[in-house]
Amino acid sequence: MIFRGKALVPKNTWAIRALYLVIIVGAFLAIVLGKHPNPSYYLVIYNEHQDQLYEIETYPGEEVVLSYRHSSDGTPVVQIFEVKEDGYLHLFEEQYSWYGAGLEHGSGYDFSFEGDTVRVRGYDRMFSELFIRVARTVPQELEVSGKVVQLSDLAPGGARLLVQIIKIE
Repeated sequence: MIFRGKALVPKNTWAIRALYLVIIVGAFLAIVLGKHPNPSYYLVIYNEHQDQLYEIETYPGEEVVLSYRHSSDGTPVVQIFEVKEDGYLHLFEEQYSWYGAGLEHGSGYDFSFEGDTVRVRGYDRMFSELFIRVARTVPQELEVSGKVVQLSDLAPGGARLLVQIIKIE
């Protein structure tokens, strides 16, 4: 509106502009903060009764390493998994010193030999749930995010554990 050649402007224009700015910023923050832009991933270990025994934050692309000694042959075995964005654990490599019962040999996978270590790659095995039986006679450890947990510290030998990647958005 124009009144005698001048625009009719309230004297407290800065207050109205500040109020609009607060409303816009508040709405933006409510929308943005309401949606978590980066979901959190946790590796969680449960016992057979579905009680949570262990939890550690992880992220897609991170390696999860299961190490143990083969119960009958005594060879050290390392299984390397990768955390995937869909919450799966992807087995992509195994390492051991010599072939033992149940270990890959001549299966068409990519084998390499480095010193006294056999490396097997080329697996296409994805696990939404990874079941592990706690050994009674050999140590087993799981390494995630630089932290190592002994499975026998979580449950007695013979217990069945469930390892899962949980995605929280």
